[in-house]
Amino acid sequence: MNYKTFLMYYDRYENNTTSKMLDFEHTILCHNNADKFKNISKKATIIETNLPTGIQNNFNYALKTLDYGEWAIFLSDDLIGGRKFNEEKYDFIKCSVEVVLKNFADTIEKADKMGVEFVGMSSTGNAFYV
Repeated sequence: MNYKTFLMYYDRYENNTTSKMLDFEHTILCHNNADKFKNISKKATIIETNLPTGIQNNFNYALKTLDYGEWAIFLSDDLIGGRKFNEEKYDFIKCSVEVVLKNFADTIEKADKMGVEFVGMSSTGNAFYV
């Protein structure tokens, strides 16, 4: 399955966290301030879109880079860790970011086989949204 991972960076110049947590190639999108960001992984490509501020502009930029049938995973710049739902406790428990991203990739694969073109994961700790 083919997908790209995009991180949406805005103004967390020194306290962004996500890029350094990822051990694979990914793309960071920012508006026009790439030189200000710290904590960038060596596996990251940072792109200045030079579009007006507003996250939707950078989402649209990323979508235009995709090939037909290719998926995108969008992550924020302030990831602090992973959590997964525990059926026995009916609550979220801590896990690695790799586990969450593997779950996301598995979900994308299933959706792709069913002809579904858009999926999302809850980023809230409220188990009732699962």
